[in-house]
Amino acid sequence: MATVVACECERIAADRDLRVAKWRALCEQFYFRQDGAAKRVLDYFESSKLDQIIIEADTAAVETADERVFTELITFLGLRKCVQREDHAHFFHETIEALERVKDEVRKSYHAHRAKSQYDEFDGHVRGMQSTNYEVKQDPDGQQRLAVRVQEGYLRTHSNQLQMEKSTEAFIKANVSNIGAHPFLAGLAEVLRWNLESTTVIGWRLSDAVFIESGGPAFAGAALNFLVGVLNFGHFVIDDAASADPNAEAVVVKSRVWFLDPYLSDNYIRQLLRVFPPSRKLEGRPTGSKHNSELYRMNIHGKHDEHQRFFERWCVML
Repeated sequence: MATVVACECERIAADRDLRVAKWRALCEQFYFRQDGAAKRVLDYFESSKLDQIIIEADTAAVETADERVFTELITFLGLRKCVQREDHAHFFHETIEALERVKDEVRKSYHAHRAKSQYDEFDGHVRGMQSTNYEVKQDPDGQQRLAVRVQEGYLRTHSNQLQMEKSTEAFIKANVSNIGAHPFLAGLAEVLRWNLESTTVIGWRLSDAVFIESGGPAFAGAALNFLVGVLNFGHFVIDDAASADPNAEAVVVKSRVWFLDPYLSDNYIRQLLRVFPPSRKLEGRPTGSKHNSELYRMNIHGKHDEHQRFFERWCVML
């Protein structure tokens, strides 16, 4: 009499906790460490889930240790349908559903971890950069605020202003084709207009998410370098708005107020605005909101600007 191989469906169902723990470890190896062996098991899982026919070559004679580990894994995890009893199909589907839930949990945890890393890294970069014309002070209650550095002998040279305009034009040219960056560009133009003829600096309140989420992976660093390194914006944190996720990996998205260089004159602001594309060519609403301050603009009428000779002004106009 032929020997009938016993069905393992019930044993696999009984070992659910062990299988789930092993599967969770594999998912973590794939998402957090991009492990190749774990990826192969997850690829097999996706194929099994879609009822694709998986052809496994008979390589028993030359089976490697890695192949044996892989075969044992997919068997232990229950990723093979029962070939002995058709009424056991529900065991396989229950296994797939349970493993899918675990994979979703690990994937969400990975994305939260990655987002937290991105925001923490951005926060570190911002803290390391500050306008040369502001200084950060801390009130007794722990709140940050900016103070203008008073510089009686300050001189904004014409060559520096021309370089600022060229850098602004280059930044806009590099990002205007990216629709995700349009609200940022429109918002920045609004900030320049707010400050025109204002005796105090009008701040621009922005969430860090504008930098991280809007313009693609390279945008955050480029925008930060442009605001502080080129336009000499000052900034401070206004609050820490934590996400609703109660887990330890919860992402903290900070909001900051960005302040225009207090020594930028109305004349130079107008010159910068000429570089920006018309608002009708920018998609979406300007990002950010207005934040009034008591910081005085020190150079509204250009008393700290280098005076150009008539011929130089004529060349610029041409």
